[in-house]
Amino acid sequence: MLNLPRYFLLVGRPAKIDWTEDGRVGAYDFNLQTGEFKLVMGLYHRLTKADNENVEEVSEKEFVAKVEELRKELNAKKSG
Repeated sequence: MLNLPRYFLLVGRPAKIDWTEDGRVGAYDFNLQTGEFKLVMGLYHRLTKADNENVEEVSEKEFVAKVEELRKELNAKKSG
């Protein structure tokens, strides 16, 4: 059994590997326009590739903090 979710920063942008609604494993990318996560085909391999220097696996706490930071920035842009 896989230990999911796993959390990443992809060039500083949050991404995660988690279960999909149909019970498979998928990779989700943070959308900088909407502040939501979107299932992205092909992202799983990019996140888990051993020699990818643009990816950093982080703790859930670090991941949540980055998501909150980006959503605050996004909300400020929308209301500003």
